[in-house]
Amino acid sequence: MMPRAGLRLAALGVRKQGQTLLDGIDLSIEAGEFFALLGPSGSGKTSLLRVIAGLDKPSSGSLRLDDREITGLAPWQRGIGLVFQGYALWSHLSVAEHIDFALEEHGLSVPQRRERMAWALDAFALADFAGRRPAELSGGQQQRLALARALAGQPRLLLLDEPFSHLDPALRQQMRRELRRLQRQLGFTTVLVTHDQQEALSLADRVGVIRHGRLEQVGTPAALYDFPQSAYVAQIGGAVNLISGQLQIEPTHAPCFVSPDLGKLPLPTLPTLPAAARHGAAGQMALRPQAIRLIPVDSQRNGRDFHVEGVIENVEFTGSEYVYTLQVGEQCLSASQPHLCGMPALPAGQRILLALNLGQARLFLADEAAS
Repeated sequence: MMPRAGLRLAALGVRKQGQTLLDGIDLSIEAGEFFALLGPSGSGKTSLLRVIAGLDKPSSGSLRLDDREITGLAPWQRGIGLVFQGYALWSHLSVAEHIDFALEEHGLSVPQRRERMAWALDAFALADFAGRRPAELSGGQQQRLALARALAGQPRLLLLDEPFSHLDPALRQQMRRELRRLQRQLGFTTVLVTHDQQEALSLADRVGVIRHGRLEQVGTPAALYDFPQSAYVAQIGGAVNLISGQLQIEPTHAPCFVSPDLGKLPLPTLPTLPAAARHGAAGQMALRPQAIRLIPVDSQRNGRDFHVEGVIENVEFTGSEYVYTLQVGEQCLSASQPHLCGMPALPAGQRILLALNLGQARLFLADEAAS
């Protein structure tokens, strides 16, 4: 096992040229945890990574690695490894020279460097390529070299800045699995910055969703996907249908959400209404594509789901499922159905009955709804 440390951020803020890049970030990452920071360009995720790495100074707040205050330390004093988006490999150095240079920067003796070199080349399957330069390596080998160089010095924390963005889809998936295997095997604490929700949800123990320099929600991948606390989190966490409407609360009836195209959507399964709940409040209902089943229009309707008729506008085949685009009045919805071997897709243009499982819906009202 490698040395590892927990990271603590308290009221962390960054302001540059009158602009707030980070605002009051409070976050605890446990030793040995794989944490992903998820957000689109401009959300603040890279700014946060640069502050953790020591490349930028915070305007307020503090950072600690375990019990060690690192807020004012230089990058090389923090015991942190960093893999950049573009890998930052030098064209004139071989694989072995890249790793040796990093070890020399850590002040290790020649025998120590030889021992760590042998470990890194073996751990990242680079022994057969030790004499090659970056131009002679594949994309996956360059990725492994960047990781080997960062981990050879046995940092207490590894930071990854969009490390798979330059790889093709098949290699990206392979390298994700390899990184997760190594992280579990060696136990190093990891913070991954990414805009790719699949990457964050498949790799991380926990995910932090960042927006406008603030952490919107932190939780396990399943919790963020199933129980988003805002429409923004629902959207960034995966494919979702956002249905606009108004809340209807009447003394003698169960509350419902009224959509101009879908009608009155009952809300009997919600344990409590959102804090902004009031009769006539505008908002959005979030429903994942998996919560919509497609059945023939003449099928018997069960009492569990809400049913509405629509038309299939388009069908996409992904291999594991069919993704249907559906039109219900002016409302466009997406539904995904598992593909079973030999099962044909429903044709575009067919009228279909949509069975909505509203027990899986989330309701966001007023300022909770995404703009």
